[in-house]
Amino acid sequence: MAGLAGFLVVLGLGSLLLPLIDMQFSILAPLDPYQPWAGLLLAVIGIVILALPRLRAGTTPPAEGGPTA
Repeated sequence: MAGLAGFLVVLGLGSLLLPLIDMQFSILAPLDPYQPWAGLLLAVIGIVILALPRLRAGTTPPAEGGPTA
């Protein structure tokens, strides 16, 4: 699931930045009239999917390599 979420974030943010250099993702070409909102929506959906496990747990995972007792 994290792979899909990462893909959505990259696709969303890329669709916002690529027009600056006159490029575009071909998969998002039909959504061109709806940019930048379509790109933002894709990125937000990806971020929410990435954050869901942490939100469900209610805490952040413990840091690795922390102090030992």
